[in-house]
Amino acid sequence: MLALTRCTRTGGRSSTGERPPRPAHHLRGGAPRRLLAGLVVAAAGVAGATGGVSAPALAAWTGSVQASTTLSMATLSQSWSNLDTAGTVGSDQVYTLRGLLAGNTGYVDLVNTSTTTATLSATVTMATVVGGSYAQICSVPWNTATGECTGTLTTPNIAAVVGGATGVYTTPTPIAPGGRIRFKVRVVGVAGSATLTPVAPLARPAADRTTS
Repeated sequence: MLALTRCTRTGGRSSTGERPPRPAHHLRGGAPRRLLAGLVVAAAGVAGATGGVSAPALAAWTGSVQASTTLSMATLSQSWSNLDTAGTVGSDQVYTLRGLLAGNTGYVDLVNTSTTTATLSATVTMATVVGGSYAQICSVPWNTATGECTGTLTTPNIAAVVGGATGVYTTPTPIAPGGRIRFKVRVVGVAGSATLTPVAPLARPAADRTTS
């Protein structure tokens, strides 16, 4: 008589005929599947929150104020202002005072007519046969009635030459437009005369200039 033996497969039904329980990750609707679905939903929400907002647009800059100015080149010039009739100013801008037997005195100003600050100079020439002559400068207007200077009195350095003397006076500092050198010229002697010849004015050095 033959004996029959019942074989069972691993992972199949048990000897009692029941299936073994499935692992949790094989179960439909198990926790791993719910976790994956939650991550997908969260990622979609973040993408929607960031992708739907655009950066603010920058407004175009528009100027509201305009300014303009006209530039012009400075000019340098000077002229004599004759304060009496004792001396004369020629067309060559040379001031001349001629002496009389009793002497003669003249008052004249060299004015800065430039459009900028400038240094003024004048050549002083004295020519007398007998006697002496001189030139002086006052920091304030001369009292032409008394011949006195109530300000600072300056005597140009004039070197003696044959028949007279000559020298150049230059303002120690540049003077503003309208500023002046106030001369008093005195001729004493026979056949005497004095001349004042202006020298071309000089603008102040670039290192001393300022802007505003």
